[in-house]
Amino acid sequence: MWTSNLQLFIRNASIIKINKEIKLIIKLILAALFLYLLVKLVSVDEIISVIKNSDKNYLLLAFLLVIPNIYIQFRKWELLSKTLLSVRKKKKIWQSLFFGFTAGVLTPVRVGEYVGRKYPYTEITLMKVTIATLVDHFSLLYLVLFVGSLVSGIFVIQFYNFLFALPFFLTFIFLLILALLLVSGYKFSSKKINMLADRFSFIKKLKTELGYVREINIKTFMLLMLFSLLHFTVVVLQYSVLGLAFGTNGSIFDFIIAGIIILFTKSILSFLSFADLGIREGTSVYVLSKLGYSKAIGFNSAIFLFLLNLIIPSIIGLVLFLTKKED
Repeated sequence: MWTSNLQLFIRNASIIKINKEIKLIIKLILAALFLYLLVKLVSVDEIISVIKNSDKNYLLLAFLLVIPNIYIQFRKWELLSKTLLSVRKKKKIWQSLFFGFTAGVLTPVRVGEYVGRKYPYTEITLMKVTIATLVDHFSLLYLVLFVGSLVSGIFVIQFYNFLFALPFFLTFIFLLILALLLVSGYKFSSKKINMLADRFSFIKKLKTELGYVREINIKTFMLLMLFSLLHFTVVVLQYSVLGLAFGTNGSIFDFIIAGIIILFTKSILSFLSFADLGIREGTSVYVLSKLGYSKAIGFNSAIFLFLLNLIIPSIIGLVLFLTKKED
């Protein structure tokens, strides 16, 4: 009996593994397809021409902004590591952050980031590191959706009509109400969650693990949101500087609007593509084209943002991983 159960478990595990591999392949194909179509749409010659004629000072500034970008993410992860995971060694926190960058860029929807961040935290469970990482991401995601829905709604209404913009404004209103409820100290009913926890053991375990999130007091929460706001601002600023580098006569206001919409769109559609490739670039091309800029400016601004904020930190993380000495 137990052998048949073991065989069934192995078979199911193999199916799950195959399904994950199939999904990864599909995402890679979609990412490659998106980029191929964009390059065909924009023209390689135009892309190269825009790079050659770019303002190198702005490119350097965008590159230098990688430093505060990573440092803000470190401070945010340090805050959560100390508060939720009782990890205080800066070296381990830096390693955790960079290993997360590397593992995240190699996996769909950056799921590998959880394992990467867990690696240096040998005494902490993967579940706890995952929850802390989700808190990290959700704080930024909330700001992206909150600001992005409003800006996207205003953008859409300029080129289409209110009906198309309505979902964006409704999202903004919902998130605003949610924020007001949380700030006012409103407590959401846990009756249904308790009922589910009684019926399903994994929900009960998850509820127990989530209990330690209560360690986040109001001061920590405000710091968390401040770091998220700074991170959001730096990324939008980076994109805007890249826009100015490739569109030398452009308006920084236009690029800020485009940057916010890009972050908003990729946050919603990230499940479609590997490392958001194609989604980021496609949105950039579309928005900047609507604002009167060439498609090449949109493509280059987005792809350079990807190279600066994902590829460079991932390479650093890989080097740190390969040279890591056992503590």
